[in-house]
Amino acid sequence: MYNDQLNGLLALKTVADTRNFTAAAKALGVSPSAISQTIKQLEQRLGVALLSRTTRSTSLTEAGERFLNQAGPALDQILVALEGVGSYAEKPSGLLRINLPRQAYALYLAPFVASFTQKHPEITLELFFEDQQSDVVGKGFDAGIRLSDILA
Repeated sequence: MYNDQLNGLLALKTVADTRNFTAAAKALGVSPSAISQTIKQLEQRLGVALLSRTTRSTSLTEAGERFLNQAGPALDQILVALEGVGSYAEKPSGLLRINLPRQAYALYLAPFVASFTQKHPEITLELFFEDQQSDVVGKGFDAGIRLSDILA
């Protein structure tokens, strides 16, 4: 349900920005009829016309303008956030927290740490040494290594 509403908001904003269903459809990678249908469904859900359509022009109604003045900045922030989080898919980065016993580090991990940090300089590796069993997920770690088959 929320996906349809967000799609409707994005379609509305894009049509309002371009003042054209065809241009909005091209920008969003869908057909003009899909844009029209999405906006029609949004208007039905809200119970108010948001766009005035003629064969020559498209413009916001008073309700549509007021709605986008209020919702538009939030939608812009969501789009910026979506774009920003996409950068994580391009290259691994951020903090990687691993919980492990000292012996596991010495035996298995130590030889790989230097090459890993060289290969992935955007990743900050945080190693937390703990020899007893613990809930690594509950403590906020990304991974845990244990030398037995007993895990919390």
